[in-house]
Formats: sequence, C-alpha cells, structure tokens
Amino acid sequence: MVGYPGVKIKDSDRPQLKSGGKELDCTGMYLMPGLIDMHGHIGGKAQGAEPDYVFKLWMAHGITTVREPSGRGVDYTMDLKKKVKRMKLLHLVLWPTRDSDKQVSPSILSMTYLLQHREQAREWVRANAKKGADGIKFFGAEPEIMAAALDENKKLGLGSACHHAQLSVARWNVLHSARAGLTSMEHWYGLPEALFDDRTVQDYPLDYNYQNEQHRFENAGNLSVTGGSTAFRALEQRNERVVGTGLYLRPYIQHL
Repeated sequence: MVGYPGVKIKDSDRPQLKSGGKELDCTGMYLMPGLIDMHGHIGGKAQGAEPDYVFKLWMAHGITTVREPSGRGVDYTMDLKKKVKRMKLLHLVLWPTRDSDKQVSPSILSMTYLLQHREQAREWVRANAKKGADGIKFFGAEPEIMAAALDENKKLGLGSACHHAQLSVARWNVLHSARAGLTSMEHWYGLPEALFDDRTVQDYPLDYNYQNEQHRFENAGNLSVTGGSTAFRALEQRNERVVGTGLYLRPYIQHL
C-alpha cells in the first residue's frame, strides 16, 4: 500500500511489481484485512453443503481465517486443512471434539461416558494434539474429567473452547472452566450459572425442549429479562472474577 492522508508518497518506497504480476487501481476504494470467524462450522452431511461451497461463502464475505469447533471429525478436517493450505484459500484453525475417530459430532454424553478417569482424559487430549488439532472444544463432563483434560490441554499449549451444555452446567460452569484454564466460552451457556446467588441453574419452563436450539436461545433471552436486574447486578460485581482468569467471553449475541 502506498499513500495516506498527510503522508507524502515516495516512489522509492513503492513496492515493485514482479514480472507477470497484476497491479490494481484502488482509487476511491477501501482495503480491509481478512476477517476471522471465531466459531464457524464447516458443517456435516446433514446440512447438505460440501466444504467447497462453505469456503466460497466465507471468502465472498471477507472471511479468511476460521476457527472450526467440530464438524465431521478431526481426521476429515485435518485433511481439509492440508488441502486448503496447499490451495492458499483459507487459514483453518481446528478445534475438534470427542469421538473424532468415529466421524461424529459428540454430545455431552460422549465425554461423560467415554472418559471414565483423569488419566484417560489426559491421554485423549494428547492423542488429539498428535493429530495436529489446534485446540479442543468441550461440551462438559464430570468435574474431575474436565479439570484433568483442561490441565493437560493447557500444558500442551493448545487453545480450548467450551459450549457449557446445560446437561452438566449445574456441576461445571464458566467460572470452573476459567479457573481450570479454559481460553474461550462459546455462546452464553454456563455464564448465568456462574453469576447466580440464589440458585444453581435457571428456572426452566415445563415445556422446555433441550433439543430445540431456538428454544434454548429464547429462554436465554427471557433469563436476562425476567431475572435481569439480579443477573446483571451479579454480572457487574463478578465479571472481574471470570475475566481475571484470562478467559475470553464470546456470547452469541446475534441470537438474543
């Protein structure tokens, strides 16, 4: 780039166009850096869209780096990462989840039942690192399993994210994760539970359907409205406790 208001253009500082290169006249235009999507799913077979279609959509909207927190499994996604790097299309940062060898996106039950003791959790984290993943996305598990897995992941210098699934959030919320070394919280899950003074989890309606994601987000919105004053006062008072651990809060504000 050459030229800026108030800064004189020096021809000697201009980059030289290489043979066969192409020079663009961007007069009157703006140049932006590539955008980073911190939570972008490439998608599974159920979505009916193959990766090349998803990648083109991302690039068309200015996204050049994507943190992919689970999809069709670590082996499939690592292969995609190699192909993308070879083609110089996108920069993929991969955060697979449990059960990657079976090529399925796991639920909270995966870690709860497949990982039965601390050393098993540590072995799983090490195996994930050996496959080349940049980090791990968690959903939750028994507290001792989560603590061991996050500790091992941190020792390896990898990143971590957690969708604090409501099936386990009563025992393990954002504050527990932050203290254990988690580096980013996904969506809003687990944050209200870390702020409550008078309860452990929110009051769920009788017709609450956990499998309906929109129902989950709807009730998240109601939480801030109906119990809002208490929740937000607690947020102001305790937010420093969470952020002070180094945790990155990344709520899904577009859904609320």
